[in-house]
Amino acid sequence: MESADDLHAEIQGPQPPSGRAMSAEFPAGEEPLLETLGHSPASLDALALRTGDSASTLAAELTRLELAGRVERLPGGLYRQLAVP
Repeated sequence: MESADDLHAEIQGPQPPSGRAMSAEFPAGEEPLLETLGHSPASLDALALRTGDSASTLAAELTRLELAGRVERLPGGLYRQLAVP
């Protein structure tokens, strides 16, 4: 007989490997992309030049930071860091 946990795992299916949590909050000074972004709005291209990372990598990281409430996307393809309450 299967346990409730076994049944739940079977229904849920395989889980992706756990890495850094999407909703993880980073204290000030511990998020490299936020440090690179600084306090002035910057474009994805400008951030790619500053970091040496690909645009696709940066876009994923910026989306993660946007969902965490740390970055805001502005008109014209600019991003700016939001103040942490």
